[in-house]
Amino acid sequence: MKCHGLWLKNCTFLLIIAILGGCFLSCGGEEGDDRETDEKNTDSAIVIASGGQTQYTLVRPSNADDELLEKTVQIYETIRDACGALAEMSDDFLQEGEGADGRKEILIGLTNRPETAAVMDEIGYFDYSIREENGKIVIAAHTRQALMQAVDVFCEELLVKGADGTLTFGGDRTWHSEEQYEFFFSENPIENYRIVYPEGNSVLQSYAEQMATRLRNSFSVTLPVVSDAEPAAEYEILLGVTSREQFASCYTGAEAPDSKHYLIRAAYSNILIVGTNQRSAELACKRFLNDYMDDRYSDRFNLPDGLNRYEVAYEADLDCERGEEADLRIMSYNILSEELSPESPLGSLSSRKDLVTTTLLYYLPDVVGLQEVSGSGWALLEEELGDIYEFAGQKTPNGEFSYTGLMYNRNTVELLEQENVLYSVGNQRIRLMSWGLFRHRESGQQFIVMSTHWDIVRENRETDAIEMTAKVNELAEQYGCPIVTTGDFNTLESTPYFKKYLLDTAQTEARYAAAEIGFALDEDVIDHITSTTGLEPLFFKLLQTPQTLAASDHNPIWADFRFN
Repeated sequence: MKCHGLWLKNCTFLLIIAILGGCFLSCGGEEGDDRETDEKNTDSAIVIASGGQTQYTLVRPSNADDELLEKTVQIYETIRDACGALAEMSDDFLQEGEGADGRKEILIGLTNRPETAAVMDEIGYFDYSIREENGKIVIAAHTRQALMQAVDVFCEELLVKGADGTLTFGGDRTWHSEEQYEFFFSENPIENYRIVYPEGNSVLQSYAEQMATRLRNSFSVTLPVVSDAEPAAEYEILLGVTSREQFASCYTGAEAPDSKHYLIRAAYSNILIVGTNQRSAELACKRFLNDYMDDRYSDRFNLPDGLNRYEVAYEADLDCERGEEADLRIMSYNILSEELSPESPLGSLSSRKDLVTTTLLYYLPDVVGLQEVSGSGWALLEEELGDIYEFAGQKTPNGEFSYTGLMYNRNTVELLEQENVLYSVGNQRIRLMSWGLFRHRESGQQFIVMSTHWDIVRENRETDAIEMTAKVNELAEQYGCPIVTTGDFNTLESTPYFKKYLLDTAQTEARYAAAEIGFALDEDVIDHITSTTGLEPLFFKLLQTPQTLAASDHNPIWADFRFN
């Protein structure tokens, strides 16, 4: 199946080096639209439901994850909505000595039924099959992506409703991927490989042993684990920065991942799992274990040929993808200046920069309201993120560095005007309003984002609220466009002066106004994102991960908006 890659195995060493010189050039393997489908109509229709009743049970693996549970529910709801029948749902657990022969079942994913095993043995690693097998309907695939696609096809194309309301199975369907090729195959078996970690790195050694255990216990493959002090072999899975000279360009220099990214790549006859510092290397190993060695979907281990993942090294919070309807993502982030909090155990921003910057890169907001950014902090952010983001509001009207400002993605928005406005009370390098007028490049819509940091003293905060109310209303009248305010308000939303601020500026708080939120409403927060009309908040999230807790004494918050 992978004949296009066979010639690489016999290349000379010089040719290998030439090929690997372009370490980040993918050699394909992305799944495309080209596909081959086998269809088979059954001789007699298999009745799924009739007269509003069904005898079929929907059976999933007992270790199914949330995504597969949702897909099982999708089948249940499709049958119910089509004909009113309520199918029983169950996992595949059987008592000792119990069998499932003769039961009417729709098997979804890697169940323990022999019918599932028979189908999975016959399909390629990136294929799926939906077929009748021994009186059961089997929906089988080796990868999460293919199985999700198979369930969609089953629901949308293979459940056929007749004129009399009877629901039947529309026939076998097998889909063959013509774009994805298997990295391990008969002439390049996984059994040839060993797992290599950097000598003396006990953490990466532990990950190597976890991978070997997973391969042995879940996929019946036994691989040796060795350090890179051992001489290089032809077939290796390499963790971290090893001593293998032929991959030096993937470890150091312009082509290597920086401290904010990791690399997982199929290169020649090797698998590279690379992070150039300990944190990114550990995360790369975690991602490899979770994404490619998940035994809940397959009893077979493989990878896509041409695998080439170069991604932000972030301890992922999975709620990150924008919905199709979202136009803007706005974030508020107090990044903790050590100059303002020298006693903080989190240390200097330079020691936390990867934690802060990878959070920003992973969620990729269009505009960020920043607080507690020192003069050196602005320089550090620009150095780390200046290829994507521009920065505004770094100086107060007095010419000093401002601790409150804005950053924005130059690819998605354009800054038209910007101003820093001082409060009449408190430290004016910290306590101010930094606002910018932006144009959304795709839609042409204009909008304003303001960042602020209210005073720690209650009486001063009440003054801040009054002055910010006046400024927001002034901007609304002057520009007639939506306004989003972000910041560390140092107050809960329940305080009277914050409520009055929202009321007097006709704003809503995204935490409550969004159609969906990503954390419990009873959690107290002092960071807020609010908006006037013209922008509909779709999703709100407070990020609380091991990474954000180590990055600052504030967790960032973000909201996705749609222009209306």
